[in-house]
Amino acid sequence: MTLASVMFYTGFDPYTLEKMDIPRSIKEKKTQQSFFFLYDKEKRIELKVELSKLKQFDIIQLLGL
Repeated sequence: MTLASVMFYTGFDPYTLEKMDIPRSIKEKKTQQSFFFLYDKEKRIELKVELSKLKQFDIIQLLGL
């Protein structure tokens, strides 16, 4: 089993045993995917909306959204 598989299935970092937030729902996975496609204007807008809902304004400012 790979390290990523262990982290996904258990929800823990195997080295430090700290709990990790793992995207499980389709919506969470799409939000995570939008970070990889920041060059796409539509994805940038979706990401800004989702980050605004989570009140992550510092990340919005950092990414220049």
